[in-house]
Amino acid sequence: MRDISRMVVSMFSRNLNAYLEQLHMSKVELAKRCGVTRQAVNGWCNMNTIPRMGMIQKIAEVLHCSVEDLMGGGKTPVRVELEGILDELTDFELYEVMRYAKFVRSDGK
Repeated sequence: MRDISRMVVSMFSRNLNAYLEQLHMSKVELAKRCGVTRQAVNGWCNMNTIPRMGMIQKIAEVLHCSVEDLMGGGKTPVRVELEGILDELTDFELYEVMRYAKFVRSDGK
């Protein structure tokens, strides 16, 4: 169960950071719009904590995305950008990307 909790926190944190970057929004601005402290947002962004569902819904509203997107069930900004890049690659380039992705997933072994 602990591994699942860490995965959820990690996914939320990565997606939150990606949305903040995409929208050019600071953590301080998110904190103000959500009515929380900067430290709370830092905890979410640094994989230390995850907010309650009501707050996740508020964050999704502020970031103009769905709860599913924040929690990893939808298309994150990184995935959307990657899909655009992949659409422009040749078959050989796609093959090279696939080889590299497999290398990264194997921890470089």
